[in-house]
Amino acid sequence: MKKFLPYLVCIASGTALGFVLDGELEGNSAWFALVPLMLFSRFNRPGIAARHGFAFAFPMWLVSLRWLLELRHNGGPLFLVLPALLALSAYCAAYTALFAAFVSKTHSVFTSRFGAVGAACLHASGWCGGEYIRFNLLSGFAWNALGVAQIANLPIIQVAALGGVYAVSFIVVLFNAAIAGVAVRMWRNIRKPGSESRRHFDLMTALAVVLVASVWGSKRANKMNAAEAAAPTVSIAAMNPNVPCIFDRDRENYEIAWENLIDNTERIVADFAPDLIVWPETILPLAIPTPQMMFEQIMADFASDFGAPILAGGMEYDDVAEYENIARGAKPLCYNSSFLFTPDGIGAFYRKQHLVPFGEYIPLDKTLVWLQNFAMTGVTCTPGAESVLIPVVAKSAPSPHPVAFISPLICFEDTVASLSRAAARKGADIIVVQSNDAWFAGSNEARQHNNQAVFRAVETARPVVRSSNSGMMSVISSYGRSSGEEYDTLFCQPVPILRDFSPTLYTRCGDWIFGIPCAILFCVSLFMKMRSRGGNLPPELPNF
Repeated sequence: MKKFLPYLVCIASGTALGFVLDGELEGNSAWFALVPLMLFSRFNRPGIAARHGFAFAFPMWLVSLRWLLELRHNGGPLFLVLPALLALSAYCAAYTALFAAFVSKTHSVFTSRFGAVGAACLHASGWCGGEYIRFNLLSGFAWNALGVAQIANLPIIQVAALGGVYAVSFIVVLFNAAIAGVAVRMWRNIRKPGSESRRHFDLMTALAVVLVASVWGSKRANKMNAAEAAAPTVSIAAMNPNVPCIFDRDRENYEIAWENLIDNTERIVADFAPDLIVWPETILPLAIPTPQMMFEQIMADFASDFGAPILAGGMEYDDVAEYENIARGAKPLCYNSSFLFTPDGIGAFYRKQHLVPFGEYIPLDKTLVWLQNFAMTGVTCTPGAESVLIPVVAKSAPSPHPVAFISPLICFEDTVASLSRAAARKGADIIVVQSNDAWFAGSNEARQHNNQAVFRAVETARPVVRSSNSGMMSVISSYGRSSGEEYDTLFCQPVPILRDFSPTLYTRCGDWIFGIPCAILFCVSLFMKMRSRGGNLPPELPNF
């Protein structure tokens, strides 16, 4: 039983952390969730520690990603969806297994040479390095960094403006490492009184970091809140039409959803007269361009009738590329795009840059064109080239009317920090996210998705407006306060135009400040051969 006890403890603590990231448990428990794993990792060989790490993380990811099972109701058979959930959870858990091996390899070296403070900082940096690699390797899976557990802790999450969400994860892991260090010294003093110092410098350092981050974060949040209250605003309306997933759509239910969308838009226009109307991703029933530009004219008429431009998502085909590709047997180039419809037609458009593999495209499908025949939705998309700025005039503001520059992101692009950074660096005042969470309708994926977007707002000091089909919509302030719990059908809110603040450190420097150095440190430490002075297994501690 003693042999299996560490695995049971890791499974229990990992499962609890999964519910924290899912929003079902209080985020404060994340400050202690890693302590058992870090203790077991300190006093075992790297191979055993890695197994403990996998036992910890695999159930954690199963819990927090269980919304993937909803795909079985949306065209995904269970015999494919369940292995996909297991495989993705195992892949993400592998990073925690590497982290546990990292702790096992390095803790004795750094404790003996640089003290407990150095070891705690090293281990926190290693965790962040693993997160950075997971977020960026291949196409990346930028979902549920440990810092996301602090979504309700506004002062702490402000440090994302300095080093991204990884900086928040660093503080949480640093505290966990310090608690683990305290537990080790207390155990040693119980077994052999006076054998260890009672001065817990690692814990004092962690508490000091938390205190400084909290004080600085509170001041920043209050400053941003005051700036938003005094700033000019642009009125943005968004709707949730609840259009069924593509596999459940038929002519009747799509027409009902479309009629509801038009009715809700008319209602909100009559009540609030917004400056911009945002419809969600892939809401347009026809691809752009359409024959004789008929549908573009219909949308232009809607914009004229509503008295505001409409930002709507839809599919786009490239006519020129179509003729070139047909000769090679490929399907025409297709983009997941967002269009700004004005009374004069299409005023601007954006093409999604970061596509979801196996959902929006199949890897290598542009080289091996026959792979396109296996596309889940019948088409494979081509990525766009860059962020765009779209001007929106705030007509309700005192003359001269201010102009806000919005930059669209589509669906899971709000999990990719580099895209929101690029938009902010280009001059975006507001980031507008158009999503379609109908694939996972009925699950809490929408809430987790919204949580990821909160950090894009803090990192860039730019408000984020999210319009979603069959999912949570929200307006997220520049310091991370989300209104997501309030909106499920429609909203119209004034969104501040902040131009008096210089770009955040993270906007200017990105991951070169924190994420990339942590990743390098993590990789180098894993592959280095380390020798500690006293060995990895202190004799006075139980050999787990």
